[in-house]
Amino acid sequence: MRSRCRHAVVATREVGLEPGEPGCNPQVIIIFSTDAKQMAAGMVENEPRVFRPIAGYAGMDRGLEGLDLFVASEAAVRWWDVIILVDVTKLNGTTWRQLGDYLAFVSLAQIDLNADPAEYDSILNLFSNPAAYSGLTDWDRQFIHALYRFNPERVARIQGNEIVSRIAKQELTEAQ
Repeated sequence: MRSRCRHAVVATREVGLEPGEPGCNPQVIIIFSTDAKQMAAGMVENEPRVFRPIAGYAGMDRGLEGLDLFVASEAAVRWWDVIILVDVTKLNGTTWRQLGDYLAFVSLAQIDLNADPAEYDSILNLFSNPAAYSGLTDWDRQFIHALYRFNPERVARIQGNEIVSRIAKQELTEAQ
């Protein structure tokens, strides 16, 4: 499994994150299942405190509607906070590198399960067009770099605008 995880580690290192020392608490839990819908429903039912939406929690509250989407999703990969659930029956020939980069991206960024990434050249489109993505794209890298170069003392709305500006500026620079 070590070589399969290597790509995700490379993606996290690109933005200056290092894996923790042995014995550290995991920040991301990835579960592989042959029936992710049943697994998600069971996890939510058996551990309601873990999955209960927390209103206003660092702007990440997806509410009960988001929790219902996590359980009912037909997607190959779904996530809730630091828990990522992969339905191995829906990977449809994706490579370990593709999957590793996809998992790295969704674990590094708070991606809305309802988001439609079709207009972006992003690994997030992996399951709609697997042949087009061998791994993280330039857009993915720009997004992650912009996301992790933030000032935590800034207002969230301004911070979001700065992330968009950084990505746009990088794309303009590369186009010239």
